[in-house]
Amino acid sequence: MHPSRSLVAIAAIALLAGCGGEESELDTMGEQLVEDPAAAQQALTTAKIWFTDGDGVNVRSTPSTSGTILGWLAEGTSVGIECQTTGTTVNGTNIWDYLPAYGGYVTDAYVLTGYDGFIPGMPMCGASGGGGGSTSLVVNGNTLNASQDKWVRWIAKNTVPKLTGTRDQRLTKASRVTWWSLKEGVLDLASPLPYSNCNGTYVGPLSVCAAGYAWQAGIAGIQPRDHYLSDSESTAGLVYPGVAIKDVLAKAAVTAGYAAGTSTYNSIVASTGDLRNSWLLREQAVAFTKQEPLVTYQCITNSEVWCYSSGWYPSSAYAPNKSAALKAISDLKAILDSLAP
Repeated sequence: MHPSRSLVAIAAIALLAGCGGEESELDTMGEQLVEDPAAAQQALTTAKIWFTDGDGVNVRSTPSTSGTILGWLAEGTSVGIECQTTGTTVNGTNIWDYLPAYGGYVTDAYVLTGYDGFIPGMPMCGASGGGGGSTSLVVNGNTLNASQDKWVRWIAKNTVPKLTGTRDQRLTKASRVTWWSLKEGVLDLASPLPYSNCNGTYVGPLSVCAAGYAWQAGIAGIQPRDHYLSDSESTAGLVYPGVAIKDVLAKAAVTAGYAAGTSTYNSIVASTGDLRNSWLLREQAVAFTKQEPLVTYQCITNSEVWCYSSGWYPSSAYAPNKSAALKAISDLKAILDSLAP
């Protein structure tokens, strides 16, 4: 196993690119969110992205034009609204709509709801972003934003049970890797599951970063170049005993949003070399199992410079220094313990 390289500030800054407060809230990123919102829209108030002159609209982590951009929605996209709240005024309205399928907010200025103002009977959003009034998750004194909250809960439900060891060992592994992903900004993404980043530039699911590039992938924020394919396959066998590697790859593809039978799914399952390795390391349980020893050695046992920084968000909130990082990990372990099956 090679010594780990951090993505450092440049990639974290790239995660936050475009977070400035342009009042139009229109964006021409052209990058649709990966998640399929169909199931999440059931029983929600359905509306449509409209009045954007074809530019589409940003999805934000908070009801503010300064909130982290989690993704982008094209004009005409149908969306499900769970709750509404107030925030930055955009084009004459301060109403923002929370879209649970995307884990964030859009300004109501570009949402066709059928009402001029709040939707009658629509609940106001709770502190953690949903209408259900769920308890806010607080880590190192900071309340997680809607996207971070969503993915920490997802990890508790979907990842912790799949790790090996006693419950305490599973919670320890999960809390340390969740902290890493949180402070690296990975959990601010609309969907970190298919995430792949080469030297601060997002790349597609079938792309391989060139040798020498800092390559970060998946919800664990792991660097595929730090792990040999043979080791990743061995870990997959330990985490999923008796399961063929192609089936682990299939699971990773489907979980990331690529349905069985699609061309992307087929390419992932049939992948070889670096691409195969990167997708094994995007399978959540494999990734957390591989990433935890590195986080432990580099950031807990030692104090490598890339583990902590107060110069950029979210590291400034969850890893400005070692003591704050350890507090954040402790808080996350308690949260995961309260949420995991």
